[in-house]
Amino acid sequence: MGEPQAKPPHGALHGGKLVFKYISTGDMDTYYLDVGVVLLDEWMQQTTDPHYPGFFMYGDRQPHCWSGPVTQAERLKEMGILPNVVYAA
Repeated sequence: MGEPQAKPPHGALHGGKLVFKYISTGDMDTYYLDVGVVLLDEWMQQTTDPHYPGFFMYGDRQPHCWSGPVTQAERLKEMGILPNVVYAA
């Protein structure tokens, strides 16, 4: 059957998928999901090939669904999902 294949490091499997991701959460999550975001933030600081520390925002006394200090439409524009459209009045 041949030699067993060595597994790549855990970060090598997922690091590239997280490049340019915006992650925001409140620090008052009902189910403490914000702790997982903090752990992800710490892990991303150590990623290599590619290294990307991520873009993390924590809302003071906000729930986990907090999307940052901007509206959801503005966040989607920042992420490049919505085009920057200007409507004439």
